[in-house]
Amino acid sequence: MVNFQFFSGGAYHPKSFGAWSITLNDNSVSFSRQIQNNTTDFGTYNLTKSETKIWQLIKNANFESLNSSTRVGVPDEAKLSFRLSDKRLEIWVNDAREDKNLMAVIDFFSKLVKKYTKETLAL
Repeated sequence: MVNFQFFSGGAYHPKSFGAWSITLNDNSVSFSRQIQNNTTDFGTYNLTKSETKIWQLIKNANFESLNSSTRVGVPDEAKLSFRLSDKRLEIWVNDAREDKNLMAVIDFFSKLVKKYTKETLAL
């Protein structure tokens, strides 16, 4: 079973964006969001055939070769976390925005969040 996780960070952000947790397992995706001390589980959904292209986007992002951010974050900047198998990557959102392949993954996750939860993935 292939497993990929994305965490958006920001559970305690002053604008209440919340921290999204998105987990991919082969052909399914699950969503939860934490705002302050409250967590909402949005459930698990089967990906459509066209949505399984997320795996190609993940491959294109080449997570195995990426490094975590080493700089200090700026105020209100979320730290994004990705986990693919045993590789864990933590990167500030402004650093992530500089990588088009990484942003393609995040943008696709944003579309999945909107479709399945009717919510917005705000970074």
